[in-house]
Amino acid sequence: MAESPGLMLGEGTVLTEGQVKKVVKAGVRFFVSPGFDVKVVDWCLAAKVRAIMQQMREKQSVSALTTSCTRHHYF
Repeated sequence: MAESPGLMLGEGTVLTEGQVKKVVKAGVRFFVSPGFDVKVVDWCLAAKVRAIMQQMREKQSVSALTTSCTRHHYF
């Protein structure tokens, strides 16, 4: 499925670095997470995987701003 032209396969509610690695190995090109984890973001940036990490708390927002993230999603 991930090899279909024009199709970008994604996964939702990914929480840990281990889960990210598993879904990327399965062919996922992006994922959504209900929280913000710097370890997950660092791995994604190194692997060039798109991540939509929601930041719901002030501490998560501050952490997000210290990374190389170029887009932020706030609730």
